[in-house]
Amino acid sequence: MSEQESQVDQEIQGAGQDNEASSEAILDLCNNIPIKKHKIEGVGVVYVHGFMVTEKATWQKGCRQQDGKVDPDLVESLMFQMCVRDSKGKHKFKYAQIPKIRMMPAAIVSKVCDICMKLSGMGAATDQELLKNFAPIGTEDS
Repeated sequence: MSEQESQVDQEIQGAGQDNEASSEAILDLCNNIPIKKHKIEGVGVVYVHGFMVTEKATWQKGCRQQDGKVDPDLVESLMFQMCVRDSKGKHKFKYAQIPKIRMMPAAIVSKVCDICMKLSGMGAATDQELLKNFAPIGTEDS
């Protein structure tokens, strides 16, 4: 057990049963979408939404080729398309605009993806970190 896990266990034990969350309280998190305003220099403010569980699964599935391998060209561009929204939560970009997103400056797309990753509990958007979010798919040969 890591030191961090041990510390969490101690905090839980010290808290007692009074702090135990109900299932209703946990499920209410569906109404608490993680959002961060981000200013793109020279463009304006966008709202970056973290993924809910189903959106993360859609993103992971959408980044795979037919053979099951991750298409690195789609990882950030699809995430950008999915997480950039307006102030009301509506997607700013359609899936068909991904080729245009792929032509945007990498620094802008990567920064937005970094925010999305953090809001989604996935860490920083380095290439290695992004690819770690995809479990290998077994083939008939494996």
